[in-house]
Amino acid sequence: DPDKLLITEVCTKDTGAEFIEIHNPGALAVDMSDYYLTDAVNSPASQFYWRIAEGSPSTATVGGGADSDFHAKFPDGFSIAAGDTIVVAVAGSTAFNTAYGYLPDLELYEDDGTADDIPDMAFIFGDATNNSIISSSSTPGLTDSAETVILYNWKSGEDRVVDIDVFFWKDFLSTDTSFLFSKTDVTVGSHSYLPDTDTTSQTPFDFETDPGFSYHRIDGNEGTQTPTGSNGVDGRDETSENLDGTFQAAAADPSRPAAPPVPGDAVKLLLTEISTRGSEQEFIEIYNPGAEAVDLSDYYLTDANYSTGGQYYYRIAEGNPTATTVGGGAHSDFHARFPDGYSIAAGDTIVIAVPGSSVFFDEFGFNPDLELYEEAGGSDGVPDMRWIFGDATSNSIVGDTFPTLTNGGETVILYHFVTGADKVTDIDVFVWKDPSYSTTSIFFNKTGVTIGSHSYLAENGTNETDAFGTQNEFGNSYHRTDATEGDQTATGSNGVDGRDETSEDFDTTFAMLPYSPSMPAEGGGGDETTIQLQVPAKTFLPGEGEEFPVFIVSNPRSKSETRVRVFDLEGRIVVTLFDSRFDGNPPNEIHWDGRDSLYERVKGGMYVVHLSVVNIKTGKMETKTAPVVVGTRLSN
Repeated sequence: DPDKLLITEVCTKDTGAEFIEIHNPGALAVDMSDYYLTDAVNSPASQFYWRIAEGSPSTATVGGGADSDFHAKFPDGFSIAAGDTIVVAVAGSTAFNTAYGYLPDLELYEDDGTADDIPDMAFIFGDATNNSIISSSSTPGLTDSAETVILYNWKSGEDRVVDIDVFFWKDFLSTDTSFLFSKTDVTVGSHSYLPDTDTTSQTPFDFETDPGFSYHRIDGNEGTQTPTGSNGVDGRDETSENLDGTFQAAAADPSRPAAPPVPGDAVKLLLTEISTRGSEQEFIEIYNPGAEAVDLSDYYLTDANYSTGGQYYYRIAEGNPTATTVGGGAHSDFHARFPDGYSIAAGDTIVIAVPGSSVFFDEFGFNPDLELYEEAGGSDGVPDMRWIFGDATSNSIVGDTFPTLTNGGETVILYHFVTGADKVTDIDVFVWKDPSYSTTSIFFNKTGVTIGSHSYLAENGTNETDAFGTQNEFGNSYHRTDATEGDQTATGSNGVDGRDETSEDFDTTFAMLPYSPSMPAEGGGGDETTIQLQVPAKTFLPGEGEEFPVFIVSNPRSKSETRVRVFDLEGRIVVTLFDSRFDGNPPNEIHWDGRDSLYERVKGGMYVVHLSVVNIKTGKMETKTAPVVVGTRLSN
């Protein structure tokens, strides 16, 4: 099935102000090349969107291009980022800009006569003058009193369309029902549709909005919509949603397009995994949660904080950095800058190997994205981080010592600094300290520090209270489990948008789990998908409160669609334990409590855990299975 998206706002009033807003609730960007948008249902005339699969679409079969109706395809290659919201202007971008004072993400058609920078939706039949969106006799518009907007997915050549989301409205005074539809028992080619809700039981939003208002989604879970057995994503019945309960009328407020980062500005990234145990296994993983690629040319990575000696990363703004001022190149510490022009893609994860790529490859079977230094003596194709002082022989990465992460306690800092500026911007910080490790020199606090013209704002300061309080065990690493950074202070400090990166409580936002560095998206074997599935070889007793642990590896995590399901021996799905389309990046450990999808305890017997991973870049699928034995305690 395609990815689930949501129609979140529809404005039908004032021709120039009409728009349709769409949200991606998932953890991955969605390529919308095979997604369509239409309002052209006319049931008495048998104009239905799913007839596109019959071939040779026209106004008579699928509608559009007449009666102010439209039938449009999203541009090839257009994508909606994870968590992002886009707006499609019905009457064009110029009219939309006049109504709202900013531009939409897309326009149904070019209303200005000449191409502008706003992508146009594609028509599905016709030519530049008369087509499924606009014709000599019709321009698209949404009927105020009653109509349906349908977002669907169809791959050319297939017999089936998949409903993505449906919104329909009908003023209680209107007698029109031509916009309602049901595909129950309809067959197109080799595909027969499953039941939809009968049109007599469908519940359109039941009144017409006023000028300046629109229909707003208020329930991202789609209310009491039937979740299975129909024609939407994973079997959802998109015609069954109780729209009076999941939408409301409110002032029109279309989402503004996400502004691209200003070159040179700091952008938020996350440290997501850090391995410190075993010098050959050390690495640092960084994730870009944003909707745009980030140029890392002015980003730095260091573990060289040493408060006793006054060595702080932010002293780089003083100019002429040395081991004495900013640290690195001694005591196994490093202070490194990302390669000039190196970028991290939207939604991507990169791994920096601390001991070099050859050692990393020997341990994990694939190359990292970057290495701190070239340990092999000659270039190996894996980009090296840059030193910030010294020369090829002795510098801020390799000097008196080679870099390594201290097991007992240390601070890793990702920061942004533009050469010549007086300030650094904290991007992310991670601190760990075993209680038996006596040093406190790894901690820092910039509150009130002034360098040149810049004085740092107040911050919590790294300290033993907030540090992750357990030493890393061999075979494990520190994994971020909370991308929101918990109760970290969000404003008024020295990070991106004022975040206080020193205030995060790492014991609650990280966990110690088996290490699982993300494979590169390209190169180093990253086009392949590597998966592992392990379950303990023992019977477990859900009735006694036992939970069954399932250990998985799914690489590349941010480039794969991962599902973990439990089947019975007849091949029926018992429960879905994890689905990356809704649950985000896969964890390393999942627990099953012995209940099915209806939260009923399963009967004793043999079950099968099924892991399936699809690399969304290559389309390759890998699966693994493992048996689970559910027991019942015998009574005396």
